[in-house]
Amino acid sequence: MGPTAPDYQLDHLGIAVSDVRAAAADLEARLGAGPGPLEQIEPDGIWALFLDLGGQAVELLSPVRPDSSISRFLERRGEGLHHVAYRVTDIERELSRWERLGAQLIDSEPRPGSRGRLVAFVHPRTEHGVLTELVQAVAVTPPGPAPGAARVVFVCGSRRFADAYSTADREETAAGRIAVACYAGPAGADQPEAPGTSPGAQGFSSRSKIDLADEVLVLNVGGYVGESTAREVAYASAQGKPVRWLEPPGSSR
Repeated sequence: MGPTAPDYQLDHLGIAVSDVRAAAADLEARLGAGPGPLEQIEPDGIWALFLDLGGQAVELLSPVRPDSSISRFLERRGEGLHHVAYRVTDIERELSRWERLGAQLIDSEPRPGSRGRLVAFVHPRTEHGVLTELVQAVAVTPPGPAPGAARVVFVCGSRRFADAYSTADREETAAGRIAVACYAGPAGADQPEAPGTSPGAQGFSSRSKIDLADEVLVLNVGGYVGESTAREVAYASAQGKPVRWLEPPGSSR
């Protein structure tokens, strides 16, 4: 017996674009849906950014480097629909079922994908010309810290607050916690700059750091919370991470 209707939902449509931030601005103006944080997906070499539309989303994809699959897609076809993603409750079970039904799997086993979920792709050859992605409905929860392990704190805020970052690092360390900043200096060869960011900005890795952290500390000096910081806080809250504030939220001077 096949799955009942609630077992499958349309999760998102993936669209390949040359400039993910420019495309996100266009869609935000048209749809009124604010984009989520920019994420770098490795080893695929892809920038990914989601615009949520209720229970579904649009995923914008652009290349990090020339040899990425999105680079090849853009060279062959230009911008356009890249894949369709279906949300499932048990991705391993569905991969086995799809293969029995004749699907040609690109991923025989699920792998980590964007937004902390498990994904697997099916070749368009057996899916009527459409690259198809299966997405596990429930995010994979990383194991908690071992007993006695130091608590990891993700520290975020405007890059102008260098002194506050230094103070937070000292205070968190003195309290027996590990402080991880939202940026760490100039981008290296293995950490290319995100589209639209200034040299040295590394906000593209914030989500992965939040996923690994136990809590978040927001350096809202003078009550200031920038757009990227607000998105980091929203993402952390959505993942159930406790959020601490340097100053009471909404304060200003």
